[in-house]
Amino acid sequence: MAGSGHQLRRTAGQPPIGYLDSRPTGDTAVVLLHSLGTDHRLWLPQLDALSGAHRVIAWDSRGHGTSGWREPLSAEDWATDLLQLLDHAQVSRAALVGLSMGGIQAIAAAARDPRRVSALVLADTFAELAEDVAQAKISGLAGRARRDGMAHLARSYVDETFTARPLPTGAGAHGRRGVGSGRHRRDARRRLRGLGARMFRCPDGRAARRRARAHAGAVGRP
Repeated sequence: MAGSGHQLRRTAGQPPIGYLDSRPTGDTAVVLLHSLGTDHRLWLPQLDALSGAHRVIAWDSRGHGTSGWREPLSAEDWATDLLQLLDHAQVSRAALVGLSMGGIQAIAAAARDPRRVSALVLADTFAELAEDVAQAKISGLAGRARRDGMAHLARSYVDETFTARPLPTGAGAHGRRGVGSGRHRRDARRRLRGLGARMFRCPDGRAARRRARAHAGAVGRP
């Protein structure tokens, strides 16, 4: 699905990486990086809103949407995919906007080659995840996808990920343990400060939940 003037393109690497490009000219761009189980369509409202003033690219991460798949996969591989996309699109510097998994990818690319990154916008993400926690999440999601199918997984993932109401003040700090607390939170802050990042909290997830529900309903449809 491409809006007016937007072009679906693919890199020539292995695996090939698909992306939606608002206009294939200009050596700077805003690059939108989606969350797990979604694709470039998650960003269509933002792409339309920003493309009047900027070149905007929304990619499909490896194994998502129009992109191919290749194992093994690590944060370093994501960084390689993203930097190869910038080369293919002839973008010398990009503002990276990453949501959840996309935030990990943005951090990895900025750490690999900070000269290519003009800005980072990171939402609901983290800089590091304990190996056992990461493996449990990957195995659990893969098992559910095989057992129930991607459409069911997408709907349940939205229900489990987005809150219907804003969380009370402080709930993010005290209501979740492990990934967002203790050593990992301190490590994330150190890494982000090293990249010159500023952090903001979005208090209301209701609009995001509605958009994500609509996208999840489209999974599996042509």
